[in-house]
Amino acid sequence: MACALKFWTKRVFHRLRPGVVAGLITIVFTHTAVAASDDDDSVPKTQKSGELEQPTISGPLKADPNPASFMAGPLGKINVSGVVTGYGILQNNPYPDDRTARVDFSNFQMIVQKADGPTQFYIQTGIYSIPALGLPNSSAVNTASKTYGFVPLIYAKAKLTNELSLQGGQMPSLFSGERTFTFQNMNVEQGLLFNQANNINKGLQIAYSKESTVITASLNDGFYSDRLTWLIGSVVYKIDDANRVSFSAGANLSRSSHDTEATPLLQNNSSIYNITYGYKSGPWIISPYIQFTHVPRDLVLGISESASTYGGALLASYSITSQFSLAGRIEYIAQSGKRSTGVTNLLYGPGSKAFSATITPTYQIDRYFVRPEYSYVEAINTTPGLVFGKPGTKTRQSRFVVETGILF
Repeated sequence: MACALKFWTKRVFHRLRPGVVAGLITIVFTHTAVAASDDDDSVPKTQKSGELEQPTISGPLKADPNPASFMAGPLGKINVSGVVTGYGILQNNPYPDDRTARVDFSNFQMIVQKADGPTQFYIQTGIYSIPALGLPNSSAVNTASKTYGFVPLIYAKAKLTNELSLQGGQMPSLFSGERTFTFQNMNVEQGLLFNQANNINKGLQIAYSKESTVITASLNDGFYSDRLTWLIGSVVYKIDDANRVSFSAGANLSRSSHDTEATPLLQNNSSIYNITYGYKSGPWIISPYIQFTHVPRDLVLGISESASTYGGALLASYSITSQFSLAGRIEYIAQSGKRSTGVTNLLYGPGSKAFSATITPTYQIDRYFVRPEYSYVEAINTTPGLVFGKPGTKTRQSRFVVETGILF
């Protein structure tokens, strides 16, 4: 485990170059591989891919249940898989630093993991886009370089007992509304609530599972701040084979002045509360969740006024045939404060609100898929200059997106 944790250090991440990563990914194409996915403990059972714990896929995309593997001497069985997907986007009222149209990779990643035995590891490397409603888009290379690097996930896990495990490295967050990468979610684009919660952390995590309950605690760096000042906990309860419910809560126990694209100052100094319900039965996958966040007043950091967001989302997917599914999402989010007097902005200005609707038909045959998507966002009670369009005054935005590729 100690050797695997060494990869997590910041020095290793900064020394990895895109060319090396691309070379590693090319290796995958030289032998037959199949996709790896798993169920998420916070949502209903979906596509099971052997014994692999990551990456989670909430559906309706499906992965092969027998991921490619080979024996690596004393390490044991190693699984290798990959994701190569591209997307095109056409939108109105783009932000000043965005485009009306874009074509790029949404994922070009290789995944290597050891998923059994008392010590395990997971490495995900490559480039990726993270298209999210209400935010400007950027290229896959720029997204990787400005957010989680070209090795976005790398961690080791030790199973101390049948019920207790310890995990360390750069890991998925315990907040369970939507996942980071496009292929993991029902929709291509992440929603408005996704923008308020952290989704990849560096730190340590301990988990205890007993019968139908999983309790997890994590000391981490929150919004990728490189300071272990966040404490996040989650409880997942499996009601039965079709129903699960989870509660996650976390907060920055200190303060951080770090402010980058991956580490927004306000959100990184917030507290977050998230409740998710998951249902999976027959052709249906339904996963609503509600979320509350709060940023306290902190004059040292220049936060002169506290602010909160609250909202909810309903995500659902229905399989019409074994190859064709229809997924959708509706959500609402609001920020506290008054436009006339408020100064702390978490959305589109103090007192602003937003609604979104997304529909994503999905067609998949074997490892190949294509899914067109339409999304609509409307903002209310906004502050001029903080919304859509070149002048930042447009309150509506529509997007047409198509994503296609292979999970292998």
